[in-house]
Amino acid sequence: MPFPGHDQVRMAILEQTPKLATILSPKTFTTELLATVMRWLCDPVYSVRVAATENLANLSVAMGTSWAIDNIIPHLQELSKNSNYLYRMTALMGVVSMANVLDEKACAEYLMPLPRSLVQDSVANVRFNVAKTLKSISSRVSRRTLQHEIIPILQKLAQRDSDQDVGASSPCVFVCALSPPLIALRLIPVINEYVE
Repeated sequence: MPFPGHDQVRMAILEQTPKLATILSPKTFTTELLATVMRWLCDPVYSVRVAATENLANLSVAMGTSWAIDNIIPHLQELSKNSNYLYRMTALMGVVSMANVLDEKACAEYLMPLPRSLVQDSVANVRFNVAKTLKSISSRVSRRTLQHEIIPILQKLAQRDSDQDVGASSPCVFVCALSPPLIALRLIPVINEYVE
């Protein structure tokens, strides 16, 4: 457990890890520092967890896509199964961060399964963040992934979620995720069903 009040120190160290990653060999960084960096994804201080998720993108750029897929994605997958809902939400923040630097194929193949696995989470706030995560990564995936994976999940959340906030926000997220041509194709049935 970190010392109370040292969250600024942890955040400062986090900011330097991508520089260390470029100085050290990938093997040295992975064996000596990766576990510590990943442990900060479970920090008790929210701002440290946020900084840790933002740092994932910088590490991915410094170390490369294949390294990120082999070393970061498994940690996010593990976090998404944690019994603590805050850590499941941290995993979703990590997906958003990683989506900014991974290519379309990697986003669809390695990132999409994580929010998909949390669609039926028992915690409404996690499901709400699934919708936000899908909106964030919708511009980073192919049109096919958007149409066949993201949109159906958002529709399901909008139409069937038992929590009012999740159900009410999902149509807004759904509309924001769509490109203008897709809006015409998909929006009318959703609005009609939502209004009824």
